[in-house]
Amino acid sequence: MMFRDPLHLHLAKFKLPFSGKQVRRINTLADLKALPEDFWHKLSKNPDVHLKYTPEFIAWRFLDVPYKNYVISAVESGNELLGLRVTRHFS
Repeated sequence: MMFRDPLHLHLAKFKLPFSGKQVRRINTLADLKALPEDFWHKLSKNPDVHLKYTPEFIAWRFLDVPYKNYVISAVESGNELLGLRVTRHFS
């Protein structure tokens, strides 16, 4: 079984760098559901995505985790949502 390089997946999923873009923090499932519907549709069409990303999945995977503190941010340029940035503090 072959796996893709994680860094390659990260770089392919997002068009970096994010410098000069607006970043808005996402705290709840309601915040995720408020994102434009076409964002979720475009994400599901990406050949590098092997999961069906939905607001409920993102909330379950990153917001509802009791033992890790993830931070989700929406990265935008003007009125266009470019993607989601998920970070976590390592101690």
